Order: sequence, then structure tokens, then C-alpha cells
Amino acid sequence: MNKWILALFVGFLAVLLFALPPLFAGRPSERHLTLEARSFAFEPGVIQVNQGDRVILDLKSVDVTHGVYVDGYGLEAVSEPGHTARLEFVADRVGKFKYRCSLPCGAMHPFMVGELIVRPNAPYQRAMTLTLLAAVGSVVYLWQRGRTRQSRDPEQQAVEWRIELTSIPFLRRLLLWRGFQPALMLITLFGFVLAV
Repeated sequence: MNKWILALFVGFLAVLLFALPPLFAGRPSERHLTLEARSFAFEPGVIQVNQGDRVILDLKSVDVTHGVYVDGYGLEAVSEPGHTARLEFVADRVGKFKYRCSLPCGAMHPFMVGELIVRPNAPYQRAMTLTLLAAVGSVVYLWQRGRTRQSRDPEQQAVEWRIELTSIPFLRRLLLWRGFQPALMLITLFGFVLAV
């Protein structure tokens, strides 16, 4: 019975440590960024913010007059050399958005592009928490199930804590299926492509 209390305590501790902080850690903040524009390049080329952040973007032109247009938000600012133009918005849409020079500035003007990445605040942390809790719960369940089985064989009694995954019919069929490994690889590849 004490082991069940310990397992419940560890479960509640995991929930407190992993599930609750993301609820408060993702509070929107103010991000003040300087975007330097020079012939055919923005510096930085990639800007990452969280959903809900208030973004203040100062555009500084170094050589000629440049503009910046943020796709998906419909915002534009123009800066002359030596002057700064300010662009303020709330990053309320999750995804990748291009920002590009909005004024023709030379032969390579079409390639003057950067990327704004707006990340979601908490779903990744919550998914990892649920995965961890499912793994811990599975181990505790299988551990308890293995302990309740009594064996007459002395060799089996010495390793009564052993977890036997193939004793679960569903997992046994899954592991014996020839297509399991390729299917698992495809699912993992799909998840990797979505993450990138």
C-alpha cells in the first residue's frame, strides 16, 4: 500500500513540476527588436517571438531607403538612411511569416527576405508532460501487475519485479507485426517534419 501512496505522490509531483508552470510561463511580454536593413539583407534574418508578445520592431536603414512588410499581419514601415522607423504589433497568429523589403532597392531586391516565427506558448510543454505522465503510469501499472503474480518457480521469484511487456496481448501482437517498425518510423518522421 505504501508503494501506491509513493506512486501517487510522484504523479502529483510530476503534475506540479511539469504541467502547471507552462500555464504561467507563457505570459505575453514586450519584445523590443532592432532590424537593420542594408543592400539585399536584413539583420537578423530570423526573428522568434511567442504568441501574444507585443513586438516593437525598429527598422534602421544603413545604405539606401528600405521598407519592411510583414506578411500575414499586413504591416509596413519605411526607413531612410540614418533614420529609424518603428513598427508595433501583437504577435497573435502562430506560424512562420516572411518579412520583406517593400521598396525597390536594387537588382537583388526580391531576395531581401527574413522570417518571423511566432511560437505557441504552451502546447509543446503540455504534450511532453502528458507523455511523461503516461510513461510513468505505464511503468507503475506494469510494475504492480508483475508484483501481484506469484510464481512457484524459485528463479522467477528472484526476478518478480521484472516487467514483461509481451504479456500484454495488444503489445505482443503489435511487436510481432512486421509493419510496426516502418509505421513507427513514418509517424516519427511526420512528427519531426511538423516540429521543424
